[in-house]
Amino acid sequence: MSNDDALFSQLDEVFTAILSGMSPAGRQRTARSVGTMLRRSQSQRIVRQEAPDGSKFPSRRRRVLR
Repeated sequence: MSNDDALFSQLDEVFTAILSGMSPAGRQRTARSVGTMLRRSQSQRIVRQEAPDGSKFPSRRRRVLR
């Protein structure tokens, strides 16, 4: 098992423990909240013209006006 697999396995165990103690309504609220935060952060990243790895988007080609 690689190091990444071990880390993901540990993370999976933590999330399983957290989710097992939540009600279905609590899970839904949490999922909605996480989704909203993720959507907002991705939208802000796109506005900043930034790729997920932190690099800038390549410049667009200038349009040739006729």
